[in-house]
Amino acid sequence: MCQRKWKDPVMKLTLLLLLPFVLFFGCNENSGLREYIPIVYVNDVGLVDNVQLLTENHLNNLEHVLNFYKVKYTRVSAKVLLIDSSVDRDLQWNYTSKANDKVWINSHPN
Repeated sequence: MCQRKWKDPVMKLTLLLLLPFVLFFGCNENSGLREYIPIVYVNDVGLVDNVQLLTENHLNNLEHVLNFYKVKYTRVSAKVLLIDSSVDRDLQWNYTSKANDKVWINSHPN
């Protein structure tokens, strides 16, 4: 019965059409990455997203921080960066804080 299914032209066509999608999404260089959103700490609230910090300069500084810590990322555009999805919220807050800290940036050369 299995042998008959493989001879079915519809089954062959389905597999041929499905295979490129599986390969693309399974082997995509951006797999394991997610969009970076700056995180700040607000008293009485905790960690919150702050998209107002998402500037080209902030992302330039963030690249400096991520390179220092050898974190996988991809810069997509001036205001979009994809960061390794293994980075948790607390660590992302830490990276955001360092990217906004001129003293840290200047004391940790590339």
